[in-house]
Amino acid sequence: MSYAETDDLAKRLGSAALELYDDITAEAALHLEAATAEIDAAIAVKHRLPVTAPAALPLLKALNITLAEELAWGNSGGSDIPESVKRRVENARKLLELFAEGKRLLPDSEPPETAVFITGDNPVFTGKDLAGY
Repeated sequence: MSYAETDDLAKRLGSAALELYDDITAEAALHLEAATAEIDAAIAVKHRLPVTAPAALPLLKALNITLAEELAWGNSGGSDIPESVKRRVENARKLLELFAEGKRLLPDSEPPETAVFITGDNPVFTGKDLAGY
């Protein structure tokens, strides 16, 4: 599940969408899914996936579009990635790094489920040892 739709990416790309994609629906969907995977990898450290908190979704949508935009430009034959796109992507990845480090949190989202593993010496008293007491 992407945080953005292909129409959102097409709007961001504007007239360049026709230059960058032969089939915007299929290709843009792949770029959005790849961008979503990158986002989820960063935020899963502190947030339960999928994030559904309404307060967090606009930010995730913007990040999704930005990272997919980079993929769109990168896949085009010979087209240079515009400086504005490079700056947005750099800022997006810095923010994702802060999420991964736990220095920033998404608003209203749930923490991930955690598992606790305890290691130690073998138990002194077990159910078998205490049988009959």
